[in-house]
Amino acid sequence: MRFLHCIFLLLFLPSVNYANKLSIIVSDVGDSLQLGQRLINSPHAFTLAVFPHMEQSKYLAELSYQKGKDVLVYMPMEPKNSAYVKKNMLMQSMSAGDIKNKLEDSLRSVPHAFGVANYMGSAFVSDSLAMENLLSAIKSNQLAFIDSKTVLKTGVKSLARQLSIPYFSRDV
Repeated sequence: MRFLHCIFLLLFLPSVNYANKLSIIVSDVGDSLQLGQRLINSPHAFTLAVFPHMEQSKYLAELSYQKGKDVLVYMPMEPKNSAYVKKNMLMQSMSAGDIKNKLEDSLRSVPHAFGVANYMGSAFVSDSLAMENLLSAIKSNQLAFIDSKTVLKTGVKSLARQLSIPYFSRDV
């Protein structure tokens, strides 16, 4: 059970006219109905980062939205350690069209998402072409990108600004 494997805080940086604010994102949601429902029904304000294509992903995303909680797609991306590569991950080797199709398929699995946060992804986010393709797909779907900072120094923030995409990052 991977539910609540990771809880992280984001300091929303002033990018694209957003005010500074602290936000809590609870990640690794999507595989436990009981824990997901307990979390969603809590009175606390937070955003849920839901894995796409898991047994409870769609239902928990819908319930979160109905309860007034913000939802993100917690998008699995290629890590540097190939031992952790899994099915349904965005891979550096994918074409722009494949990345867009996989993102849109994930959005159908996690309805009402306002953005995409990277799960793992140390290799993917370090690849400027792969990230340009992903951020272009994010822009075409009018979403934000939340950088989990699996790699500290990348050009993702700069690229997001060039493409006028709302960009936020983890800061703990």
